Order: sequence, then structure tokens, then C-alpha cells
Amino acid sequence: MDVSTNTSAGGAFRSARDFLLAHRDDQVGASRDFRWPKLDTFNWALDHFDVLARDNDQSALWIVNEDGSEQKRSFREMAERSARLEAERRGVTVDEVWAERDAEYPVGRVVTAEEIAATIAFLASEEASGISAEG
Repeated sequence: MDVSTNTSAGGAFRSARDFLLAHRDDQVGASRDFRWPKLDTFNWALDHFDVLARDNDQSALWIVNEDGSEQKRSFREMAERSARLEAERRGVTVDEVWAERDAEYPVGRVVTAEEIAATIAFLASEEASGISAEG
């Protein structure tokens, strides 16, 4: 997917992420060829997380309390909570929120936690020191 022609902010972000993942072993190529997508607006929760989280039952959040009790939430549960909060904030139904999201953001493949972690690790590493947000 070409970042420059994608009309979806989420799609453009995922394309940039996919480029970095594809070049994770090629620092020179990644540094030379990576371009931050030009986004008018971008909401990480709505444009990225909810898209990958919808209908995804993999574990997303695991809270271990001081008393040893645990709470686990799947990506699906986190996306549903996000949709409920968005619906309440805007005074619409959850179904309307999902319908709007479906219309705006095409659902692609599910991104694994390992892929996200690898991207974050790469961007935080010395190997990514040549990558900047400037054009």
C-alpha cells in the first residue's frame, strides 16, 4: 500500500509501520527511504488500535493487583469499551460508532503485539537515529 495515495489516516499509519517492519534488518534502506505519512488528523485509538482490535480475542491487557488478583482484557473488549465511550461522548449508539468506523477505515490484517513491540523497539534504538519526523 502506497502511503502517499492512501486516503485513510489509519491506513497511512499502518503503511508506514509496515515499511519499517519490512526494513527492520536494513537500517540504511529504512533511514534513506522512510517518510512520515502526511496526516491531516490522526487518532491512534480510533484510526489504529480499534481497527486492529475489533473481533480480536488475543490478550491486550493484563492487570495484576497488589493483592495478586488479576484482570485480563482482550483486544476485542478494549475496542468495545472504546466504542461505548465514544458513543456516550457523542450521544449516539455503539452501532453507529462501528458503522462510521467501518465506512472510514478499511479493516486489514490483525497486527500482532510482537510487530508493534518490534516497531517501537526499532524506533527507540540507536539503529533508528537517522529517522526523523522532518521531511
